[in-house]
Amino acid sequence: MVNEEVDIIFHCVECVHIPQDMEVEAPEVLEAPPSPAPPSPPPSPAPPSPPASPQPLDDTLPDHSFDITLEVAEENPVVESDIEDPELSDSFVEDIPVTFEVVENGTMKRAKKLVSSDGFSYTVKSSTSKTVNWRCSVRNKKVWCKATVMQRGHNFVRGSTDHIHASDPGITKRTKIRVGVLTEASRHAYKSAGDIVDEQMREHVTEEDFNLPKPDNLTRAANRLRQKMRPAEPKEIDFEIDREYLACDNFLVGDLTVDTARHVMFSSPTQQQILQKARRWYLGGTFKVVRKPFTQLFTVHAFLQKEDSIKQVPLVFVLMSRKRKRDYKAVFERLKQIVPDLRVEAFCLDFESAAWSAIKIVFPTAEIKGCSFHWCQAVMRKVAKLGLKTAYDSKKSVHLFIRKLLALPYLPSDHIRPAFTEMLQTTATASPQIKQLMTYLQRTWFNNTVWTVQQWSVHRLSVRTNNDVEGWHRRFNGKAAHNHLHFYKIVPAFQQEAKTVSITQQLVSEQQLSRYQRDTYKQLQGRLTSLWDQYEEDSIRTSDFLRSVGHLYAPPVPQPETLPESDSEDSDYESD
Repeated sequence: MVNEEVDIIFHCVECVHIPQDMEVEAPEVLEAPPSPAPPSPPPSPAPPSPPASPQPLDDTLPDHSFDITLEVAEENPVVESDIEDPELSDSFVEDIPVTFEVVENGTMKRAKKLVSSDGFSYTVKSSTSKTVNWRCSVRNKKVWCKATVMQRGHNFVRGSTDHIHASDPGITKRTKIRVGVLTEASRHAYKSAGDIVDEQMREHVTEEDFNLPKPDNLTRAANRLRQKMRPAEPKEIDFEIDREYLACDNFLVGDLTVDTARHVMFSSPTQQQILQKARRWYLGGTFKVVRKPFTQLFTVHAFLQKEDSIKQVPLVFVLMSRKRKRDYKAVFERLKQIVPDLRVEAFCLDFESAAWSAIKIVFPTAEIKGCSFHWCQAVMRKVAKLGLKTAYDSKKSVHLFIRKLLALPYLPSDHIRPAFTEMLQTTATASPQIKQLMTYLQRTWFNNTVWTVQQWSVHRLSVRTNNDVEGWHRRFNGKAAHNHLHFYKIVPAFQQEAKTVSITQQLVSEQQLSRYQRDTYKQLQGRLTSLWDQYEEDSIRTSDFLRSVGHLYAPPVPQPETLPESDSEDSDYESD
């Protein structure tokens, strides 16, 4: 066989139209002499198609109709079976005499209600000094039952008229659950109504009970009761406080008006006694739990301590409608009036210039320390705003440099500025963003007229933050179900917290309570103390100290969408 090369041209079936009647001449094939065992000839190649006239390409997919004629298989999804009804008991239950029970606050209007063991309920029709005449509580447009019960002391006798409706076997249990829910709702103004309902259901319901109340109905009833009990919530700042409702004569310690602003202060006698003896106050504010006309909850905290037992507690709650220097000044001056002979020597708080300025005026000899956690937060917010997040996360040199900056507060205060100057000299060829970061540090933290370098140095301090205050704010916010509470809801919550302080004081006095510290924090504190020792013994260089401390504390760079509108260097707090 003689092989011959054949050219084959492929054309897209969608782009080129090939005429059906075109004849193609097959190539000539020469036969070879026969062989004893000739191999099977290869299949003939497809005849080449002649080139067709070029047509423009179409990048759209063809839309053609089609139909699948296969039978649709039946789907059998897995579904849960219904809860089975209880099996019919084969045991005989003897009839027992009908008993009656009076439930206080059992009706919708919180009046007495009589319930019977056979599933009927009654309300008071009339009463004398010796008897109570009860009538069936089913009285509506469709059914008006005239059944009655006469009560003499602890004896109950049914009247001659029978009930004209079916009994309700769950009436006794439902009535008691409802009373429990409403009672707890009135006692705990800030507690979730849903949580109260769940607790009462767990307390009263057994496996044998049926015809149970609907939890949603109980929740709505609790909320309606609270709304009726509370005075109208204030909308404007000049409202009159309903002291009778709050029962707060010895708890409301200040109602201040500073031009157009108003600040209401609360502290119990026990809290004031602790405040008077406390030498260091921890201050903090939160806006998450308050509602207009107030804008901030400002709190004062201190530690209770007896030997190794120690716990921080809130001592003053202040609802503030504004937070300027003159507002904080009025609050601090009021504290000096209501708690004479204060022993406070030091304050720890975040870097809010208005509060700092007010403390300097009212407590001129007191030491003020800024919270190191908030200092690092402010610097890292600036890192994010300058667009250094990616460089911090990916470039080793930038990462280590910023870490060393964050470690500056841990140096002795008179070492911080020289260390910063040394680091500043290394930024001559750095990126513009790094230079802007150093400018920010110079302006905000080294050349600031409100706080000095010494006031944000935390060298050798065991408590360097007001994170206990922040933690209390988070817990209080959680108890409020992360809601902005109205005035007549949040004040009872303060009163509950004040009662907790009294219990905490007793536990600390008996050395039964201590400040919780994670093992990780204890290890970090131990390593930090060791570094301080090495530094003071001149066994470690300043740059190595900063590098080591920066390795211990590494706050993350916040995401741009989580950044606040203002930073420390352009705060919106007014100075006066």
